[in-house]
Amino acid sequence: MERKFVEKRIYDIEARYAALFNRSTYCVYLHDMDGWFMDANDAALKLLGYGRDEIRSLNFSALLSDDQLPGAFEAMEHLLKTGSSELSIYRLRRKDGRYVYVEADAAVIYQNGIEPYAIQGVAKDVTAQRLAERALLKSERKYRRLFNDSGDAIYITSRDGECLDANPEMLRLFGYTREEMIRRINVREMYADPGDRESLQQRMERNHSVKDYDIVLRKKDGVRIQCRLTATVREDIEGNIVGYQGIIRDVSRQNRAEKALREREAHYRAMVEAFD
Repeated sequence: MERKFVEKRIYDIEARYAALFNRSTYCVYLHDMDGWFMDANDAALKLLGYGRDEIRSLNFSALLSDDQLPGAFEAMEHLLKTGSSELSIYRLRRKDGRYVYVEADAAVIYQNGIEPYAIQGVAKDVTAQRLAERALLKSERKYRRLFNDSGDAIYITSRDGECLDANPEMLRLFGYTREEMIRRINVREMYADPGDRESLQQRMERNHSVKDYDIVLRKKDGVRIQCRLTATVREDIEGNIVGYQGIIRDVSRQNRAEKALREREAHYRAMVEAFD
């Protein structure tokens, strides 16, 4: 009677384990100490594109690129020595040649409680997250190139006027070093008329942007320059305005040229009228 009870308990435990193994949304796998797969659940098979019979004739090293293998073997050695593992991200090659990213954790399975028998791993598919991070990094690099290479002065400030970032043209135009500009001066100091900054800020807060806004600014050496500014507000995730970002163009020369042209036209009209 007791034997039947024990056998039933063992059967129940194995059944529950099999259900957890196969129904888990995480990838669960088992490989021997040489890296040959012994089993993998449905989620792992689906992610990698292999059948259960195929996976059992595959070594985990076949899924990894050469540059990942040393790290994977080091992680296995660390696991065997310490009995614990750290979450690791791996780029795995599917059967069809495409790549997926997984975040994996592992544990040693012992035989008779002493001898290491196999390694069981649990992996989470993080491909979408990883691709999003790479796309974001690519976008940030592209933005940084445009930011640094722009012929226009570009700035980012806090709401209270602290300069958070400025591109090389911004520094050149106003004569500041990066160390001076970033977080050491307040942009209010750059307005020829301090009241202009308040007026501009009120308009920005009201409309969330300005375009081709004419303003007189002051360089580090005190020289005033006529500028044309286009800017937008910066918001946090809740939609609160936290600062501003914009582009500044020095239109002093353009304005002088336009003024000279108007003066010549006026002079010409005066001559024509006198002749008539």
